[in-house]
Formats: sequence, structure tokens, C-alpha cells
Amino acid sequence: MWLRVGKPETLGISSPGTGTFNHVTIEQLGLKAGIKLLHVPYRGGAPAATAVAAGDIPLGSSQSPPWCRLSSRDRVRVLAVTTSKRSSFIGVETLQEEGVPDIDASNWVGMFAPKTVPKPIIEKLHDEIQRILVTADIRGLFAVGGADTTR
Repeated sequence: MWLRVGKPETLGISSPGTGTFNHVTIEQLGLKAGIKLLHVPYRGGAPAATAVAAGDIPLGSSQSPPWCRLSSRDRVRVLAVTTSKRSSFIGVETLQEEGVPDIDASNWVGMFAPKTVPKPIIEKLHDEIQRILVTADIRGLFAVGGADTTR
């Protein structure tokens, strides 16, 4: 389905908003794939996903929770992930595997401490966080939010 809003041959794609990580990834996708994309910003990932499920927009990009819910209900089809590695819980190919080179759009979450915290405490925190991130319970909690844990 092509979205023709005064721009023939342009594919409409939703995102959670202008300037978001997903918007930047969309622009990168268009450049790398050589396709014309019309960015259609929404106020968050759920509305962006709902617009695709309703048929208002043919393609969308946002973090995985709204897409996984809609996909499990056969409302949308997840086409690819933007990370360099496949997701452990979605089961679809990466954009690179689909033929779009050089895209690795991964979010990360960091933990921070004041610079005055003694080095032995920082090392202990680091070791414990690394140990915890690979436990089944924590991986499961991250998966609910649409994320894989890495070390």
C-alpha cells in the first residue's frame, strides 16, 4: 500500500514522534534502501502501531511492545528488527538480513553513579549487574518490555 499525500511513489511510515530514535532509524532506512518514505509522527508507539493495524499507514517503526501485542493478535506482521542481531523473542530477520546494509539501530539503557563512589564499589556493582542481566527472570522481565539483555 502506498500513501499518496501529494507525493506519489512515497511509502508512509509511522513513528512515535518527530526526532525520536525511531524517526532517525526510519530516515536511515530510506537512505540505505533507496526508497522514498513519508514520515508520519504520532504521539507514542501505541498510536503509531494502532494506525498501521487500522490500515491508516502501511508501515511503522517503534519499540516492540505495541507491535508484539498486535502481532500476537494477527493485526500486524513484524517484518524485521533494526538491531544487528535477531531478537530472542520475536523470531524475525534483521534489516541487514533482509538486504538493507549497515543498519544497527539498538537502544541501550545504562546505570550511573556519582564519580565519588569508590572504585571497589563500582566494580562490585558492575559484576553483580552483569551476573543479573543473564538470569532467566531478568531476561523475561526485559522481554515483556521488548528488549533483549546483553553483557
